[in-house]
Amino acid sequence: MLHQLTPLPGRSFSLDDPVELDRVRELLSPAQATWMRATMVTNSHGATTGKDGTSNSLSRGADRTLLGVLRSHADAVVLGATTLRHERIPIPRRAALVILSHTGAIAWDNLVRPTDAAGRVIVMTTSPEAGLVASGDSDTAQVIVMEPGLTPEKLAALIRGTVGGGGLLIEGGRNVWKQFAPLCDDLWLAVSPPPVSDREGLPSWWPVGETSWNLSALYTDEARMLYYHHRAVRGAP
Repeated sequence: MLHQLTPLPGRSFSLDDPVELDRVRELLSPAQATWMRATMVTNSHGATTGKDGTSNSLSRGADRTLLGVLRSHADAVVLGATTLRHERIPIPRRAALVILSHTGAIAWDNLVRPTDAAGRVIVMTTSPEAGLVASGDSDTAQVIVMEPGLTPEKLAALIRGTVGGGGLLIEGGRNVWKQFAPLCDDLWLAVSPPPVSDREGLPSWWPVGETSWNLSALYTDEARMLYYHHRAVRGAP
């Protein structure tokens, strides 16, 4: 069960019920065609990895189901090659998986392709030697060699042009989140218990800059995870 705490009046959703799950999907649906959303699972101190060195030990309850909901809205799921080296990453069912890498060295064995996954894999790198080692999904991955030093705005435009859609879900890691933070329209923060911070889920390292964040909704589940949905004051999907 997912329980909406704010805004009031709250309500509960059974994520095992397809109709209820669709209602949650609608709540989290962007209202415009071009948007950028960052998502992460953290503990109350802002750490995005647990004792096992991955996010798996932080994730519980409805977190992975909700991640699937967030992915279902995206045209591209964006992450850094460092994250892939430390985590097993499922290829999305529909969206393209965009891997950012300076060197083009990709941990192909950490890519998981579920039977219903139709998303393509795209590697964006500044290395002209990228993609030469054939292993796993490297046989079918699209490799794009980009010029060094692209601004976040130009990189986002390149990703959108490559995938043919405007919805970007930023899944990490920290350097990638920081890179795109000024462009994000909203944040979905899954925080494992116990809650010991008064920052409404925002990690202390998250670059606020000129953007103010408004907590538009707060959810919890049976595992006592807290899900904070922040929207940029300048306008969000």
